[in-house]
Amino acid sequence: MLDLDRFRRFNDNYGHQAGDRLLKQAAGHWSEQLRATDVLARYGGEEFALALPGGSAATDAALVERLCGVTPKGQTCSAGMARWDREESPAVLVGRADGALYEAKRAGRYRLVAIA
Repeated sequence: MLDLDRFRRFNDNYGHQAGDRLLKQAAGHWSEQLRATDVLARYGGEEFALALPGGSAATDAALVERLCGVTPKGQTCSAGMARWDREESPAVLVGRADGALYEAKRAGRYRLVAIA
């Protein structure tokens, strides 16, 4: 899960149209860094879901950190990462990734928190 840090403040300062442009630009910048098998989707608000099939924990974390580094307009993002255990439901997996994302936010933003 990826989330633009302090997006509401950006929206309040620059307007909703600028916020919409930022979301599209972020998705565009991030998509340029992904492999053909990766999937990026807007999950809601300023939050995005990212599926990285076939990678290792280390390569996936490096990719997510690279995505956070190319966030446009001087903005930052936080990320929560959970690896699928091949047994849990999609809802449980997304819930774990979302929990890791909120831990990244609580820890100060502009960081990745990965959970087993």
